[in-house]
Amino acid sequence: MFLAHMPAGYLASRFLLSQFRLEPSKTKWLLLLGLLGSVFPDMDMYYFYLMDNRQHGHHSYWTHIPFYWITVLGLSYMIAAIVRSRYLVAAATVFVGCFLLHLSLDTFAGGGIKWLYPFENSYINIFFIPSQANRYWV
Repeated sequence: MFLAHMPAGYLASRFLLSQFRLEPSKTKWLLLLGLLGSVFPDMDMYYFYLMDNRQHGHHSYWTHIPFYWITVLGLSYMIAAIVRSRYLVAAATVFVGCFLLHLSLDTFAGGGIKWLYPFENSYINIFFIPSQANRYWV
């Protein structure tokens, strides 16, 4: 999880933050928020292993459904417009942007993502890499 998603989240956060031109004291917290956003979708692994007993793939949980996060981004933008907070816009963009980057990476080699949910319940993936025990580095 950390081998691909954290570095990609770091690079995406740096790029997104450069577009907002905020003061440097605020960008370090937004960079941390971007790093958290880049690995947050895989926090469902705790539920997957500890409670769900691996009943179905963890990409079917709500943390891996883009529809929810695009909705969160839209709501965050509306709240930011009401309170006129550029910092909140930057925070929402960085967190959800890194989150969606994570889902994009999972689309390429992670078993697929339900990009068309709730309209269609199928996974979309570019490459399929089957799960194998003790080969998490792939």
